[in-house]
Amino acid sequence: MKIYIQNINDLTDSREMLEAKPHFFMTCFIYIVLAIIAVALTWAYFGEIDNYVKATGSVRPGDTISTIRNSVTGYVEINNLEEGKKVKKGDVLYSIGIDKILAEKTVYENQIKRLETENKNLIKFKQSIMENKNLFDSKNIDEADYYNRYQQYEISRTVSNEEYTNQRLDTEQLKNEMELSLKSAQINYKKVSDTLEKLKLLEESIKVGKNLFDESEVEFFNRYNDYELNVKQLEMKKQQCADNYSSLKKLYELDAISKQELETAKNEMDIATLNLDKYKNEYMMNLKASITQNEQSIDEVSVSMEKAKSVLKKLNDKGQNPEIKMEKMKIDTLVQIEDALIANQNNLDQARSAIKKLEMTIEEATVKAPIDGTINLYVEISKGDYLQSGVEIAAIVPDTATQYKVQLMVNNKDIAEVKEGQRIKYRFLALPYSEYGEADGTVKKISTDARIDSENGVSYYIVEATLDNHEMKSYKGEVKEIKSGMVCEAQVVTGSKKILYWLLEKIDLID
Repeated sequence: MKIYIQNINDLTDSREMLEAKPHFFMTCFIYIVLAIIAVALTWAYFGEIDNYVKATGSVRPGDTISTIRNSVTGYVEINNLEEGKKVKKGDVLYSIGIDKILAEKTVYENQIKRLETENKNLIKFKQSIMENKNLFDSKNIDEADYYNRYQQYEISRTVSNEEYTNQRLDTEQLKNEMELSLKSAQINYKKVSDTLEKLKLLEESIKVGKNLFDESEVEFFNRYNDYELNVKQLEMKKQQCADNYSSLKKLYELDAISKQELETAKNEMDIATLNLDKYKNEYMMNLKASITQNEQSIDEVSVSMEKAKSVLKKLNDKGQNPEIKMEKMKIDTLVQIEDALIANQNNLDQARSAIKKLEMTIEEATVKAPIDGTINLYVEISKGDYLQSGVEIAAIVPDTATQYKVQLMVNNKDIAEVKEGQRIKYRFLALPYSEYGEADGTVKKISTDARIDSENGVSYYIVEATLDNHEMKSYKGEVKEIKSGMVCEAQVVTGSKKILYWLLEKIDLID
């Protein structure tokens, strides 16, 4: 190693700095900076950042919300509705006073009882006339009136017979009376035939499931509509029970409910099915009974017509005969009985139909919770308030803590990027991101058509997505439950790109 000795006066500052060795710390610092830059570039090249579409939305229950709509017009008698109150399926929410409905039902029930008793007596009256014997019991309060009617009928026959022994009526006059009687029987025959034809057409309408009556045939047109309405209501009840059973079955498979609750739902579904079948069978049985009764009436009226024709023939052949008037009186009375039976049967059918409607109204007057959940009031009601039918009173939000969904509103310009199955990140306004972080989910459904916001005219699509989290935990350890109705900002992940390319795009070095 050589040693150079220089005069200190020959040394300058620049030369001294050039010949001086760099400090060790500076060398390390430079290498560290270069290493950081290299690592950052490597991370930016191999690392990726998500591309996402922003949207707003709200948390909704996984099950459908059940809307409570008032069906019966009247005054509130019982009110158990409270905002936020927990209810179980079958709990009484409120009821409408039914005093007037019950009074009207009692009137119809008394009418049915009276008509059935009268029909029974009319049939026995007809049998008494055919057998020429009073079959009524004068001590029976329900038969006393008809006992006297038959006695009066016999007295009239006796008086007529005595009159015929003392005088002869004009043959042509009697013939005219018989012709009128025959015409009345023919009219009655046509009336019964028309009724029978319409009953059979009603039966055919029920079989094909279509109203075959013209609107001008008001009675039978409405009878079919009433039948169809009742069947639809029972089918709706059956479907509601089936849907409820299906939902509970899924919850049971998740161990969210007990087996007893599942069996109860199945029993309700079976009962709804039995009620539907029972109504159809009873209606068809009553209809067939009416058809049979009208066919019998036609046969009886036909017999009466033949007898009337026979009497007319005797008048033409033999002239007057005391027995002819007796036979005419008998036929006239039988025709009157048949007319009364037909009128009573029509009134019975109308009264029974009215009672069925009233029974349905009575059942609808007590409004029960269709599902388990929490009450969300639309209208505040109190005992004594008058409610119109069709008013939406409240909604039952199901308590399905195991399942939530999110309804997102995606702007029209972004919808093309959104696909089913894409990941979603949620940030809830009520749970700050800086403290609680994000929740995850997946796109489940996308609406087929856009909607227009009536206030600002913005076009958007409804996207339904899953929510994987049911509660959020802050960095402080606090746990908050996600609730139905919470508003959130969502980021729908549509793809990814390298961080390096993203940085270059931000500084406009690449497109």
